[in-house]
Amino acid sequence: MDIVDTQVHLNHWMDEATTIAAMNALGISAMLVDEAWDFGEGRPPHAALPYYVTKHGANRPISPGGSAAALRHPDRFSFLLRVNPLDPELEAWVEQAAATPGFRAMRYLLADKDDAAALLAGARMGFFQAASDHDLVVFAGGHSHAPLFEPYAKAFPSLPIVIDHCGFPLGEGAFERTLDLARYPNVHLKWSHAPCVFGAKAFPYPEVRPFLNRALEAFGRERIMWASDFTAEPAVRTTCGGPDVRWADALYYMKCNPDLSEGDLEWVLGGTARKVLRWEQAA
Repeated sequence: MDIVDTQVHLNHWMDEATTIAAMNALGISAMLVDEAWDFGEGRPPHAALPYYVTKHGANRPISPGGSAAALRHPDRFSFLLRVNPLDPELEAWVEQAAATPGFRAMRYLLADKDDAAALLAGARMGFFQAASDHDLVVFAGGHSHAPLFEPYAKAFPSLPIVIDHCGFPLGEGAFERTLDLARYPNVHLKWSHAPCVFGAKAFPYPEVRPFLNRALEAFGRERIMWASDFTAEPAVRTTCGGPDVRWADALYYMKCNPDLSEGDLEWVLGGTARKVLRWEQAA
């Protein structure tokens, strides 16, 4: 089976060579890298290391490890960047990034209440316009704030928008509001951190199954993509508790789920990512 892990923070815990060895052991074909050497403690989410500061004072993330991995192993690695929506040279920067081999997506991480208000007011159209202009994918993350991205799903119906981490639905009704976005055909769901956010206890996390079934009913298997994001597990447990989910656990609780057919797994574990990211499997 072709398996694509759509979020790992390369160089946070593991280097490229160790990562490839682990991927081979787990049977993972390819990985989308969100390079992060920390999680931006005390800084905006788009200012996790590595980044630099422009002459205008804007934080601008870079991915030296992800870029190098994609150049050396284009069949195994692609990467995204956490793009600063307030970068005054946003369009030029995205144009340059889009021409970089292996670069496939931009990530919008909600910063604070002011950022949430700006999103809700439709004031971040430039970010999504830049992604659309360069045929990129947007990964969108914000704890329980998935509905804030609805105006952009409406405004850019051909732009793939992937809601991170099941919408990180902390709070009553948050998951239902995430599922409501399935009415937009360009919106997809990244299935990650489900054992933590849905209160699972121990592998194989049976508590997660009803939530995944509801997601499949809403989005369909062709609009859900799996990610382990195992390098962020300690930070996630600090936020919402839950079990210690290792890389193998994150994969095999999906493969062992009796509710999922072989066809379901082929889409969720790899096919959806290949289609959305326009990343063909190596021959």
